[in-house]
Amino acid sequence: RFAPIADVRFRASYNRAVRAPNIVELFFPQALGLTGNQDPCANQTSTGAPLSTVTAAQCALTGVSAAQFGHIIDNPAHQFQGLFGGNPNLQPEIADTWTAGVILQPRFIPGLALTADYFNIHVKNRIGSLSFAQVMNGCLNGDLTLCALIHRAPGTGSLFLGPNGFIEVTNTNLAGLGLATRGVDLNGTYSRRLGGLGTLNVSFVGTRLMRLSGEAFNNFNCAGFFSDVCGSPNPKWRHKARVSLTMPNGIGASLAWRYFSGVDAPPSAAANPGDARMAATSFFDLALTARLEQRLNLRLGVNNMFDKEPPIVGGPAANGNTFPQVYDSMGRFVFAGFTVDF
Repeated sequence: RFAPIADVRFRASYNRAVRAPNIVELFFPQALGLTGNQDPCANQTSTGAPLSTVTAAQCALTGVSAAQFGHIIDNPAHQFQGLFGGNPNLQPEIADTWTAGVILQPRFIPGLALTADYFNIHVKNRIGSLSFAQVMNGCLNGDLTLCALIHRAPGTGSLFLGPNGFIEVTNTNLAGLGLATRGVDLNGTYSRRLGGLGTLNVSFVGTRLMRLSGEAFNNFNCAGFFSDVCGSPNPKWRHKARVSLTMPNGIGASLAWRYFSGVDAPPSAAANPGDARMAATSFFDLALTARLEQRLNLRLGVNNMFDKEPPIVGGPAANGNTFPQVYDSMGRFVFAGFTVDF
């Protein structure tokens, strides 16, 4: 840390972290399950034409023989088989993190604090599992290590007919640079006394995602993308801003704004027009609090007060046609509670 003056402080850090695989990652039973929605080497059942522009040489890498090419049946339900489960041969993850930032606390604006931090994180030997699309696309592009994970059924070359056709998606140490991300975190707080009206507090937390890539994403930069190799939405910008007022009598109110910038399906996804983009989305939350007799605290609030629906898309990557791990999928949610100090 370096503070040339009281108003400005610079900071930087480097961190090396190691994580050993846990019991579930090592020993979870292996079993077949459904994964993936397209085998590029299969045929359209109506016309017999290839599903994509892949060549016989590319399909040969995935285990398709010359006699099978052009005769592999596509699954009309768009469901293929994957082998899921643990891997007792996993090695520890290793992460290197670099950060650099600045803290501004100007004395001529009491109560204001602003921070900006750049982060750059590399994770090697990341423990995880590749998706069906990541294995298939990587093999078609010439990665023989991924090709070894594709097991086509003898005779038919299918990846869904019978138990012998599947792609291995068990836990593994992703080779090379398993994950790399960088971006900027912005934070701001401001507190001011408004005379007899009470105390005003403003806070802001935002992240500008500049890169999210690595072997886990077929080395594609997933910042601003979702689905296919990118999985869950990765907005380039997201933030949460809150304004609150606490009055001298103990009654307070706060309004929060949650925002996610729009994301697109990557070029490799070949998504339907309706699934090619998830628009920018905002959610607003309102909370009321009251402290009575210095012992009783009351809470009443509503999350997603305008009952905003999350972006809706199709495809197997979504859960209930959206991504509840990112967006608010419950709609308007009212809550109330209290605590008593003894």
